[in-house]
Amino acid sequence: MKESEINILLVEDNSDHQLLAQMAVNRLNMNINLTVCENGEEALALLEKKQFCPDIALLDIELMHDLDGFDVAQQIRKNPNLSRTDIIYYTGYDNPEYKALAEETGALDYILKNEDMSVTVTKLKQVIGDWSNKRRLERA
Repeated sequence: MKESEINILLVEDNSDHQLLAQMAVNRLNMNINLTVCENGEEALALLEKKQFCPDIALLDIELMHDLDGFDVAQQIRKNPNLSRTDIIYYTGYDNPEYKALAEETGALDYILKNEDMSVTVTKLKQVIGDWSNKRRLERA
């Protein structure tokens, strides 16, 4: 049986961190379609198009422009078409307040950006693998 494609939306304003996330996702050896937006406004504009519904939104918290990752998550949660989109925060901030807000938004996880890509890859693989297994069981 062919593995289903996982659609991931990455919202990240730093090009180096975009590249790190893309490299990490490529190392997962999973069938993943990664769509990158540079800010919250761009992400919400894309999500308003009903033909795009990511399985997972991988959100940086501190974004430039008006909307941060929490704002994007809040809009995702309000949109009934995105009710099955899971949220993972991907951030450089090891901040207890941010972690508490992440829990309040029902985030699947809170992943710290790490200079050691193997740590990031391992964490992403664990979280996305668990997510994939859960979805597979739901369809069975």
